[in-house]
Amino acid sequence: MKLFSKKDDYNTFVQLILIACEDPQIKAEVLTLTRLPWNARIPIINNLVEKIEQKKAPKDFIDAIKILKKDDVAIQVYKLLTE
Repeated sequence: MKLFSKKDDYNTFVQLILIACEDPQIKAEVLTLTRLPWNARIPIINNLVEKIEQKKAPKDFIDAIKILKKDDVAIQVYKLLTE
């Protein structure tokens, strides 16, 4: 199984890693999300996305958070941010 089904997913993944590396608070939040099991992570991500959409966060950032719904992507994000 491929990690990314679309090129946009890959670009979003890279953006998420870059954002997390630049901002320690976002990195901490992303790591917290990626540590959660899939069934616990999904409702939290949905709630977070709703909140950041209301705050008019950039679409790229919103998409980056949404990609963490994919378990295999979340695992890879965790691995990269903890190396």
